Parts: sequence; C-alpha cells; structure tokens
Amino acid sequence: MRKKLAKVKVHIQSLDSLLSSMTMPIIGIFIAWGLLASFFIPSGWTPDKNLALMVE
Repeated sequence: MRKKLAKVKVHIQSLDSLLSSMTMPIIGIFIAWGLLASFFIPSGWTPDKNLALMVE
C-alpha cells in the first residue's frame, strides 16, 4: 500500500513540475506587457501614438 501511495505521489509531483514549468515563463510576459501598457498608452507615463497601437 505504501509503495502505491509513493508512486501516486511521484506522478502528482511530476505533473506539478510540468505545469509550473509552463506557467512560470508566462508570468514574466504578463509583467512586461503590463509595463509596456502603463508606459505607452495614451493616458500612460510616456504616451506614444505608434507604440500605443501595439498595446490596443
């Protein structure tokens, strides 16, 4: 019984590792997109018409 539980635990941990390896890089992309939007949208810190088109 313990071996079976250990096996299930290993499978769950490998699934968790797979999901976190897909999710972690995306967090940086969302942060970069938010900074880009906050700088260059028309009501942002440094508005730029050309770059604002990329954010919209």
